[in-house]
Amino acid sequence: MARWITDDYYQDHIDDPAVREQYDAQRREAAREAREHRESVEGQIEQARRRIDSLTCLRREAGADVEAEITGLREQVAQLEAQQQAECEVQFAAEWTLEVTTRRRETWNAMIASGGCAVNGKLHFGQVRNWERRQGWCCEDLRRALKLHGLLK
Repeated sequence: MARWITDDYYQDHIDDPAVREQYDAQRREAAREAREHRESVEGQIEQARRRIDSLTCLRREAGADVEAEITGLREQVAQLEAQQQAECEVQFAAEWTLEVTTRRRETWNAMIASGGCAVNGKLHFGQVRNWERRQGWCCEDLRRALKLHGLLK
């Protein structure tokens, strides 16, 4: 793996074409990632919140009448957050299919029945959280998927 070239290292080795090419490639990649983030829903939410903060300061310090713009931006943030939530729900449903949910429920029940997270005969939530981290999903995700598929009793 190529090492990350810092600005100082680049300045010290500016005459080396390989260093220059790697540095330029890093800068292009960083610019592409920043552009993609700005255009993403999360990036748009961040931009709108920063603008709201700026306008709030302007209103407080200069007495500017920017309430309409702030209200519009808050509505935009609410719409973007709803869109983001909908995307998360779709992604969750795609990952937690009925088969996956059933298999993970069996895994969860087997872990509980075996006492794998018990200390002195009682369920130890620190042990449960460690087990969940190793699995890559948690009880709350399982409960949500069970509810999604109508398997919750």
